[in-house]
Amino acid sequence: DPWILVTFHPETRNLNAIPHQCDELCSALKSFDGLAEITCSMPGMDAGREHIIRALKPWGFVEVVDEDWVHRMANADVLVGNSSCGIIEAPSIPLACVNIGDRQKGRLMASSVIQAPHNRDAIRAAIATALDPEWRRTNLTGVNPYGDRGAAVRIANLLREVVL
Repeated sequence: DPWILVTFHPETRNLNAIPHQCDELCSALKSFDGLAEITCSMPGMDAGREHIIRALKPWGFVEVVDEDWVHRMANADVLVGNSSCGIIEAPSIPLACVNIGDRQKGRLMASSVIQAPHNRDAIRAAIATALDPEWRRTNLTGVNPYGDRGAAVRIANLLREVVL
């Protein structure tokens, strides 16, 4: 079964919309119950998180500890939500991301990121697209506009050459 990671945080510019946003996300996720393993992370400490916790509770939560979360991302099929990790880290894995709403609006996005509005049908369709083998073959290139896996080594090598 496919593995769907969910990491959804409040859009703090529109706290009144959080209940509707959660309803749309949960409705889309329910259509994958029994067809995919669904794992959720706790939302950030922003205002409005309580509603997200109540909404996603049926799927349970995992703690986001750096090593554990990287392992989960490396083994998942799609990351669904609105977290920056879907935009910045996921493309390097490479991991498909369904980015919901405007929380990450204005950021560069890799071809592995699918944008979806807060609409159950759009979210459901985006998840299905992210799981489609043909789409994955074309879009999970591992090209990340925020850098590649070799950046740390290049930086360390450059620092070794700098005379202090």
